[in-house]
Amino acid sequence: MNDESSGKTGPGFSDFLLAEYENIAGAHFRAIQTITSFFRYYLLIMSVPVSAIAFLLNWGGHEAPGQLVWRFQFPAYLGLFAVSVVGLFVYLYILNLRFDAVLYARVINGVRKYYYDRSGAPAWEQARLRVLPQTTAVPHYVEPRYFLPVVLVFGLVNSSYLAGAMYVLNSLRFDFSVWSQFLSMLGLHVATYYWYAEHRDRAYLKSNIIGVDIDGVLNNHRTTFCELLRRLTGKNVEPDRITHIPLHENKALDVDLKHERCVFNHPLYWTMQTPAEGAQRVLSRARNVLKMRVFLFTHRPWPDAQPRGRLAALKRTFHKACSSPPIWETLACWLAPTSANPVARITKDWLKRHGFEFDKLVVEKGNDYSTDPIGHANNRFHYASHTNMRYFVEDDVVKAAKLAYICDFVFLLEHPYNKPNEDMPTYVREVADSLPTNVLPVKDWNEVWQHLRRLA
Repeated sequence: MNDESSGKTGPGFSDFLLAEYENIAGAHFRAIQTITSFFRYYLLIMSVPVSAIAFLLNWGGHEAPGQLVWRFQFPAYLGLFAVSVVGLFVYLYILNLRFDAVLYARVINGVRKYYYDRSGAPAWEQARLRVLPQTTAVPHYVEPRYFLPVVLVFGLVNSSYLAGAMYVLNSLRFDFSVWSQFLSMLGLHVATYYWYAEHRDRAYLKSNIIGVDIDGVLNNHRTTFCELLRRLTGKNVEPDRITHIPLHENKALDVDLKHERCVFNHPLYWTMQTPAEGAQRVLSRARNVLKMRVFLFTHRPWPDAQPRGRLAALKRTFHKACSSPPIWETLACWLAPTSANPVARITKDWLKRHGFEFDKLVVEKGNDYSTDPIGHANNRFHYASHTNMRYFVEDDVVKAAKLAYICDFVFLLEHPYNKPNEDMPTYVREVADSLPTNVLPVKDWNEVWQHLRRLA
């Protein structure tokens, strides 16, 4: 259990880490043993062509080797080429096994540091006792003095077989094509080693991507909704009284679904949104200082289902609210208005107008709440999972709890509707009362930036 007041962890977590240490240590040594086993298999595969050549020479009797090669030229070429390709695949598998062993060693180092930090022994004594490292930055994935020679052995053997295949295809003549194939295959082995190592170090199991919801996170949607609701329907609702969304489920506000649709189906609601204070500055710093990629997400299924003629007219109204849309979008909206998606253009215009910097905008369609890949939902959960998204800024407490099982950290921007209150349905209240520890409530974007600086 966590002691929040002291920031220390209790014995339960220590016991878990000890068990994790033992399991990972076992996995580390099994990975090394697996590498040894597969190297034997590799040598066995590489010996097949040598045995086949010896058999053919013995079978051919007094026939010259050149004549034998000529008779079996194409099968010999295919055999040597196949062995070279199979050897490459075996090499890639062994390479990943080695990187797994490095990853396990890093985990072991981190657990070792945890126990040394809590040992009570002075630092000088720890340094004398501890021989193995306690940093998760070592061992390095690129090991020039340890594993690079193994890479070169694989490269030389596989390249030799590929060059042999080209040599047979060229009727036992060495030329530029033979040497180019040899050098290309050797270079491929070295290049894949460094590329895989870079991927493991920078992208494997993590990414420097931050996902950000738009409504309620980048804009002040409660204030905008209340202003437009008063203008269109005469109903007066204070933004701080919105303690649950959707509003029509909160009977105390006397706002039904018809009033909600009246506001959301009006393009002015989407164009008059004001940015959340500090949002542009923090996202700009995240991209330019912390070198993060910013993915924006929003679910805006508006204008919603209406009679066909009415829906077409509404979509044209949304389209007219866009600033300088491309000509092809204008034609698409007027020729097939029910298929157009003008709210996506409105969203892009608003982001551009207010100076938001981002790398990707995803306007979710249909299912925006399912995390199950079986549902084939192209939503924030899908993107977060497939890109190993590290951070997310959210305002929906249920979505934040789901994202906590995908992202390392989820920042929950505080609103009256995501704090436990009596207006919440029971299932939402249960989620709000027991959020995962990696969901960090934040009051504003300045707090988001403070967390990012600390965690980056």
